[in-house]
Amino acid sequence: MGRLSTKKHKWTKIEDEALISALTELCHSGWKRDNNIFRSGYTSVLERDLKSKLPGCNLKASPHIESRLKTLKKHCEAISDMKDAFGIEWRSEDCTVICYDDDVWDDWVKDHSDAKGLRNKPFPHYDELCLIFGKQRGNHRIVDDASDANRAVETYEASDYAGHMSKHKRFKESENETRESDHGEANGLKGDDVAAEDDSDDDDVSIGDARNIDNRKGQSSNWSSRTEGLVKLIEALIKKQDEQFSILVGMVGVHVAADKAAVDKRTKLNGELKRIPNLSLQARLRAASVIVGDYAKLDLFYSLSNEERKEWVSMLLSGLI
Repeated sequence: MGRLSTKKHKWTKIEDEALISALTELCHSGWKRDNNIFRSGYTSVLERDLKSKLPGCNLKASPHIESRLKTLKKHCEAISDMKDAFGIEWRSEDCTVICYDDDVWDDWVKDHSDAKGLRNKPFPHYDELCLIFGKQRGNHRIVDDASDANRAVETYEASDYAGHMSKHKRFKESENETRESDHGEANGLKGDDVAAEDDSDDDDVSIGDARNIDNRKGQSSNWSSRTEGLVKLIEALIKKQDEQFSILVGMVGVHVAADKAAVDKRTKLNGELKRIPNLSLQARLRAASVIVGDYAKLDLFYSLSNEERKEWVSMLLSGLI
């Protein structure tokens, strides 16, 4: 019985482009879940798409397409890890990993074996694969800032509540002390005075009652004065803290609004690109993959007229910008 051939398929540039184009179409048609995992059976769909795009090709879901996807994902992740590494540069104009120092590269590859073979080798579909595999970086700053602002609001609310409770507690203690003092003075004098009161005649009792009434009036006046001062102080603090809270809420609102505007632009991008005449499907998808991951390019695209967009996209795809 003859041996089965174990020769691996060597993917061509055209086959890679067709595969990535089919993958991108699957992403847009709902085949990828929110956790960046494709639904079961997607490689069989890719097999049919490739046969349609490349008549006569004999690429199978298993092992050809599955193996190629693993390799592309591995290389995409390796480049993402390398982009910020010391001594290694990602040159976006020609989509190539550059490292001028052999020792730096050898040290990196020792700990990152997936990077082997990627040095000075073009990887033209990196941006598209980042979107496909969910490895896009650099677009989380607004979300992080919003989270930081939310945490600041939560911390502010907790300290604000604790501060109000502390002021309330001191206010109640002061109020209780004043009431106890008034209660004691209203019900009688100290020990010796009580004995004297029992031995006194009616005139002495009347004089003592008058004196107690005056004392109560004085205490009541002092208590009212202290209470009024505390109320004004608390009102001033609450007003100031409300102003600070409004500022924090405004900061969060600005970030959320900016993020929503960017999401709206990305959602409408593909439709806007379709309006550009004579732009092929592959060119449109490539342009969308590049623009959607760059806020500056996204904003610039929407600021251009239809005629300017056509020329700008042409320059973008040609590597002139």
